[in-house]
Amino acid sequence: MGVALIAPTGLAGEPLRLLQFDATITEAFSRTSQLTQFPAEDGSPLSDHANLKPLSFTMRGWVSDHPILVLPLENARASVPGGNPRRRALDAFDELNRIMDNKILLELVTGFGKFVNIHLESIRANKDKTSGRILDATLTFKELIVASTETVTLPTPVQASRSGKTDLGRQVAGPPTSPDGTESTAVADSLLSKLAGLAGLL
Repeated sequence: MGVALIAPTGLAGEPLRLLQFDATITEAFSRTSQLTQFPAEDGSPLSDHANLKPLSFTMRGWVSDHPILVLPLENARASVPGGNPRRRALDAFDELNRIMDNKILLELVTGFGKFVNIHLESIRANKDKTSGRILDATLTFKELIVASTETVTLPTPVQASRSGKTDLGRQVAGPPTSPDGTESTAVADSLLSKLAGLAGLL
């Protein structure tokens, strides 16, 4: 089976549009992972230091006005949009430009497998005296990596209660007082007795 491009029409309830090449000349699949250039902590997981790059796919395929039998994929329209079998090549070329002009993400079916979220990055169409009524196209695709997000609700911070604090007002330094409110003379008597003892030694 040749390479097939499955694209949405943009209309609700409409079947998918399918562009299926009659023949695939070449297919090239490329995928890379970039490793950090900075030192990594010993024992840390590799996933923290390696970044997967989008896959890329390049192909060269033909669409002819006189193809062999090509069976369309399930849940899709005819193999090439358009109703005139004598202009299949031009219809396929128009469909490729429609996909690029509208920036449509594709589902790509290839000999390497099926891939989703694929962007048509470049189109190169060739025609010469030997190609006749054939679209000879070289296409480059690149994957769009889609990341999912998650919303997390943080707990409401609890403020410390201030009800246990007592406002003591402004305190004025003064001599200690006894529980009945009178000034205590214990400290003063102790100081006087020490002074008297020192005076007797002089």
